[in-house]
Amino acid sequence: MVSSARWGVADMRGFTLVEMLITLGIIAVILSFSSVSLLSSRNRSSFASAMTVILTDLNSQRLKAMSGDTEGAAPPAGYGIYFGSDGYTLFRGVSFSAADPANFDINLDPGQNFSAVGFPGSSVVFLAGSGEISGFSPGQATFTLNDSLEKVAATVVLNQFGTVVSAD
Repeated sequence: MVSSARWGVADMRGFTLVEMLITLGIIAVILSFSSVSLLSSRNRSSFASAMTVILTDLNSQRLKAMSGDTEGAAPPAGYGIYFGSDGYTLFRGVSFSAADPANFDINLDPGQNFSAVGFPGSSVVFLAGSGEISGFSPGQATFTLNDSLEKVAATVVLNQFGTVVSAD
């Protein structure tokens, strides 16, 4: 026969149900706080990334116009960017045509959009050879990128040469 002291309650080791529930509750609270923090930082990095890509595309279109890049076709009179509400389009020529198959569309992330686009026809065109903005008017060469999820916005201002003067 087995001794009761050997299998008794005093010799059992481990955690009680109450201790396990308290530990799991603490872990759940810590995970919920960290996931909220991680989502917030992801949205902020998404906005910064979108702004960087837009500024890079602006500079790329200006440089193509300045260098006379033909992209294998007849020399265009310029390159430009058309700003829609939830994205933008890179195009060749002096005016935007939605039907042009050579256009390249870029969509913004959910919650991001453009507002206060000051360019005539919502497009900026960089002239061939000089890279200057076609039909430049001071105060009109601006656009604003908004992020409704993070409640942030940044306004970009260009000078007559197509250079970004400010982006804040």
